[in-house]
Amino acid sequence: MKTFALVSTGALCFWMTSCDQTKTETVSAPDTPENVSQPSKSVTTTTPESVSTPAPPEPIENAKTLISVDEWKKKAANASEMEEIKTMKTLVKTGVDQPEAAIDFLVNAPHSPRRLATLRAVTAEWVKKDKDAVTAKADSLADEALRDVMRMSVVHNTSLEDIPTTKAWINGWTDASDKTKSVALGILDRKENPETPHVCGPGCVEHAE
Repeated sequence: MKTFALVSTGALCFWMTSCDQTKTETVSAPDTPENVSQPSKSVTTTTPESVSTPAPPEPIENAKTLISVDEWKKKAANASEMEEIKTMKTLVKTGVDQPEAAIDFLVNAPHSPRRLATLRAVTAEWVKKDKDAVTAKADSLADEALRDVMRMSVVHNTSLEDIPTTKAWINGWTDASDKTKSVALGILDRKENPETPHVCGPGCVEHAE
C-alpha cells in the first residue's frame, strides 16, 4: 500500500509541475493613482495687469504760483495792461476752487480798478459755496473800499430765501455809512420787488470800481 502510494504520488508529481517546484511569477501591479508618475505641471499664476492710476489734473495757476504779492507790488507800477489782465483773469479762475487764497492776494495787492472788479468776481464765486465765510471775511477787512466791494458782491448774489438774514447783516454794519447801508438794502428790496425804484446815482458805492 505504501509503495503504491509513493508511485502514484510520483506519477502525479511528474505530470503536475507545480508539485515540488515553486514557480514564482512577478505580477506587475496595475497602475494606480499612487504609483503613476504624474507629468509635471508648471502652474502659472496670472495676476491682473496693474491698473495705471491716471495722472492728477494739472493744478490751475493760482496767485501763489503765478506771482507773489511782493513781486506783484514791485512790478505793478511798470506792469503792462496785458500783464495785469492776465493776473486778474488767473485769479478769477483760482477763485473757483481757492477763493480765500485769491481774495487774500487781492487784498494785499496794489489798488487798481481792475483789482476791485476781480475781487467782486471772486467773491461772487465764493458766496455760492460758503456765504458765512464770505461775510466774515468781508467784515474783517480794514480797507473800506475793499470791504464795501466785497459786501456789495455778497448782497448782489444773495438768493431770495437769504434776503432776511442778509438784511440783518447789513443793519449790523457799524463801520459803514448810512448811505452804504441804504444802497445795500435797496438792492435787496429790488430783488424782492423789481418795481422798487433805483435811487443810486453816478458814483454810488454799488457801482464802485
